[in-house]
Amino acid sequence: MQAIVPHTITPTITNWKYASEVWRAFAQAHPELGYSGSANSWVHFQRRYGQRLMEIDVIRQPGGPRRGMIADTDRFEVVAFALLTTGALPAETTTAAAA
Repeated sequence: MQAIVPHTITPTITNWKYASEVWRAFAQAHPELGYSGSANSWVHFQRRYGQRLMEIDVIRQPGGPRRGMIADTDRFEVVAFALLTTGALPAETTTAAAA
């Protein structure tokens, strides 16, 4: 009888992180916007922009609405900055989403 050897998975998808942590890092990187990066500021941001971010696949909610969100670290900063400073999505994002 062979011993059961657990398989390990080497992560190859590294750009998806907990959205609240990505938000905290974003707020710290952009103090000029005046957000603290706190849990409350994350809740406010996601209530205001969460649906739009999900539509363009910048954030996802795996496992349903009672689960935490994950964010694409490659795209979150540019999109969040545009939303907070202009209220609109960056042009390249809206073009990509339409395709």
